[in-house]
Amino acid sequence: PSFNPILMHVLGFLEAFLIASATTVTALYVVLKLTEHTQGCNCFERAQKVFLSFFTVYFTLLVSNIPVGWIFSVDANGRYIPGPLANLEYYLITLQTLMVVYCAIINRKTVSKSARLASWQSLFTAIVCIALRHTFPDTGFLAAALSMLLAVFFLNFQSHRIGVNTLTMLNDKRRFFVELEERIKLKNKFNVFLCRIENYDVINSLYGHSVGDEVLYLFAFGLEKLFPEGVAFHIHSTTFAIVVPDNNKEE
Repeated sequence: PSFNPILMHVLGFLEAFLIASATTVTALYVVLKLTEHTQGCNCFERAQKVFLSFFTVYFTLLVSNIPVGWIFSVDANGRYIPGPLANLEYYLITLQTLMVVYCAIINRKTVSKSARLASWQSLFTAIVCIALRHTFPDTGFLAAALSMLLAVFFLNFQSHRIGVNTLTMLNDKRRFFVELEERIKLKNKFNVFLCRIENYDVINSLYGHSVGDEVLYLFAFGLEKLFPEGVAFHIHSTTFAIVVPDNNKEE
């Protein structure tokens, strides 16, 4: 079928731009999640520079694509014709995936099993999609590859929100024990403080649950302010914990 050439140019540009943008943002987010428990690591800063540099190059090629046709071209009948650099977006995804895997490997002591699994799954997905692209050059697998990658990242990383209390926005008991395990694994010295609000039922009975919820929120906010260098957790109904690094040096 024939299509409007201008419309095909616009649609082709938007598709390539949105795919590159989505994969770049997703990869940066995953690297950030991989390094959130790692201190003194500049992996995220490196990833930012690498991703943004390659995205800038890709965007420049995309903008100058219409007169040159490096990535794609459209004939007089509006038919899409892949250019010599049509596979560049696949390699962009592979580069981002390799960077994610690299960050997962060098930070393996503090990266959860689910995060490491997601990294290797994403690498395998990218390799399979590139192989399919070269085997069947006339068939588009990029949309499927992007969907699979985003699904893997969503299931493995957005699930971290399950470990956050929706009222106080503090980490819950599950993440509390994960934090302890990671610090013990790294042989970090730290202190744990447990505290709870006594007679909380009286507040709910006298002033209602909305006021009681506000008290919990303000208490949690106060804990984070009181220990800015620590990590606060809401581990039970009215029980909270603070994990604070021990900065005392042995002589």
